[in-house]
Amino acid sequence: MAEIRGIRTRGSWSHEFVQSQFNGLLIGRRKRYPLPLRRILRDTMEVREKADYTPSPVSARVAARVLQAGQTLVAAVEEHCR
Repeated sequence: MAEIRGIRTRGSWSHEFVQSQFNGLLIGRRKRYPLPLRRILRDTMEVREKADYTPSPVSARVAARVLQAGQTLVAAVEEHCR
């Protein structure tokens, strides 16, 4: 079992594990990130799964929205790590 900054895991980190730990622990319990970031990981994962696993394309508008949301999340994490 590994532990990084108080988060314990076994084996590899699945997308679901990362999302639940970020939302539940870092946003919910520890209040290290603002509540509006809670949906970003889930929403971007849903768009990625649609793009990768369905014949329906993702529109440029949706892709731009997801990119902006991802950049917001990365900026928040970078700010917190300074």
